[in-house]
Amino acid sequence: MPKFRRYTLAELKARNDLLNADLDRLQRGEEPSEAELADAPFLDRWRLVGYPGFGPGAGRLCAHGNVQRHPRLPSGPCWTSPIVAMGDGWIRTESRFYALGEPYKPSPDIPDEVAEALGLKR
Repeated sequence: MPKFRRYTLAELKARNDLLNADLDRLQRGEEPSEAELADAPFLDRWRLVGYPGFGPGAGRLCAHGNVQRHPRLPSGPCWTSPIVAMGDGWIRTESRFYALGEPYKPSPDIPDEVAEALGLKR
């Protein structure tokens, strides 16, 4: 598991300013541009889940899937930060936009009752 340094107050302010600007754009009906999504982390085999853990954001809606091109995480499984907006082929989390690939589809080999118990939709 990679270790991260804490953001400085200036970095947190810049991130919050960017989030607020993006939310203003989305509220006006604008969507992220193709260029923004081309530069965004790519999340494939994703599904919507509750944010894990007990800290801030716990239980809020996030996405889990296989990420590529993330600026802070290696490629592989990840949970996003809580989702604040979602559109066709993208999500905006508290930290950034993600381009979405294919949603997760459980294997047909998993019995229906097991898939249901795990919260997997077919």
